[in-house]
Amino acid sequence: MVFVSPMPSAEVWDAYNANYFETAHGSGIDSPRARAFRNGLAKIRVAQVLANLAPMRPQRVLEVGAGYGEFLAVYRDAVPEVDYAVVD
Repeated sequence: MVFVSPMPSAEVWDAYNANYFETAHGSGIDSPRARAFRNGLAKIRVAQVLANLAPMRPQRVLEVGAGYGEFLAVYRDAVPEVDYAVVD
């Protein structure tokens, strides 16, 4: 486990979070091509998770760092009854 001491001030956190999704992964640019790539990657990852965890098919999932949410959408299509939570 890693932590910061002392914790950043509220002002520092606000500045960090103000544009996180626009800059965190190198670009605020999104496009149909980028979305298609992320969706295809999510399908591959979900298939791999379900293959490795079969026949369990996890009904409760905690995803850390959900990005744009493609994995969530694909997993819910595959396991509609899932109780899914996300934290960044």
